Amino acid sequence: MRSTRRTIGEFKTLKDRRIRTANNMEVRQENIKKIIGHLRDVLAIGDRPFRAKDFHRICRIDQIEVLYINSGVSFILKPADVGSPTTIAISRKAIGRKRTFQMFHELGHYLCNHTKGHAEALQEAEADLFATLTTGFSRRH
Repeated sequence: MRSTRRTIGEFKTLKDRRIRTANNMEVRQENIKKIIGHLRDVLAIGDRPFRAKDFHRICRIDQIEVLYINSGVSFILKPADVGSPTTIAISRKAIGRKRTFQMFHELGHYLCNHTKGHAEALQEAEADLFATLTTGFSRRH
């Protein structure tokens, strides 16, 4: 029968992982803030919250195709072929703040260069952070 007790060394290893993750997220948060600052400069919008029209301007600049779909979820499709456009699909069912949050959440995945299957929980947290910092809304608006 295997013991459920952990050694001090195992706890230290778990604690070190949490610290590394926290530090990594701090670095990621600073990078997200830099991206947002750059977007504010390019769009010349000052400190006001980003709006849906800003999302569309960013997508035009970066040649991102935007589709409105009848699904309950929004998502991003990154092409396998270099030179093919990225597509962001936005749910028609989402309205107002929820839709704006979804737009910037998916744009956050694009701008943070997220890839499917790699630290997905962290990527979702980053995309949520990007959307919150740009729009002023949270997932629970």
